[in-house]
Amino acid sequence: KGWELQPDGVKHDVGVIAQEIQEVIPEAVIERSGSGMLAVDYERIVPLLIEGIKEQQNTIESLETRIKKLENK
Repeated sequence: KGWELQPDGVKHDVGVIAQEIQEVIPEAVIERSGSGMLAVDYERIVPLLIEGIKEQQNTIESLETRIKKLENK
């Protein structure tokens, strides 16, 4: 049987690799009790992702400005 909202036995999900997140943001990774498996607490990484996107957008805008200046020379 599939997961909720995924009928007909289809099991498809997306996510990040907990071990990779643990290297950068260890407080966003928890160990599932009893299994020893790691899981990501996505609520803890969302604010960091938003700030990263803002920084990336600033970089993009800065580069676009530089390109326009160079094209107008």
